[in-house]
Amino acid sequence: MLSRTGGQWLGRVISSHRLCNRLLHSTQLVLSVQEESSCISGSFTSDDEKFDYAQQLIATHHDAHQASQIIKCFATPPTIQRAMALVALMHENDIPLSNTSTTSKFTKVYFRAHVHDIPSAFTWYFNHHQALLSSSQVFPLENTLIHLVTQGFPNAAVQILFLSIDSLGSQVPTQAIDALVRELIRFEQFNSILSMHTSKHKQVLLENEYFVVAVMESFVQLSKYQEAIAFHHTLEKIPSRKRYNDLYVLATKKYQKRTLGKQ
Repeated sequence: MLSRTGGQWLGRVISSHRLCNRLLHSTQLVLSVQEESSCISGSFTSDDEKFDYAQQLIATHHDAHQASQIIKCFATPPTIQRAMALVALMHENDIPLSNTSTTSKFTKVYFRAHVHDIPSAFTWYFNHHQALLSSSQVFPLENTLIHLVTQGFPNAAVQILFLSIDSLGSQVPTQAIDALVRELIRFEQFNSILSMHTSKHKQVLLENEYFVVAVMESFVQLSKYQEAIAFHHTLEKIPSRKRYNDLYVLATKKYQKRTLGKQ
């Protein structure tokens, strides 16, 4: 569960229109600086030395820039625990990460390393908001979802989307839904899409036309023609997209052919 402090903060984020929009539209942000190098330069003889130096930068000098560079360097699968420890120290000292590229890299690698317990990982992330979600940083939701699907963890991506929907309340991360569904279709993760359709978030998702088309696509690709037809008849609003109509016509023809073949 969220800590008391983290929970109260997340509640303020949910109720803040400005911050909600930052979460919903994070990928529209234009970086004002060039992508920085992945590791800070310096004559470090070991990761231990680099880690100790970063701790000193944070606790003593409050140097967000150099500390962020070292965190970015540690944001790899083998060293993510070191990066997490430094993020926690920055949070304790009310120091935000200094650039979007570090936040993005850390977030993707962090959730990739915790795909087997996404709820706890999500809670930890938001409990360290002072470092990860400052006035200049956002939760890179869309990029994280895309990364997890491309890495072969569609279910983890779906969980993060659902947790984000729960956290946002009445705000719906439309662009994130679009991005996730697009990647699930691209990697033929049709069962993941159908599991989204049977979730408690079904009604929210069905307000997204792209998701509706994806559900029909999934039924047809899995040869579930009868289910596709039944799904069509439950919709209050039929998508205007040509792709949806083509899929529905195909499902109808396939189902009729299958039915006639059994007679």
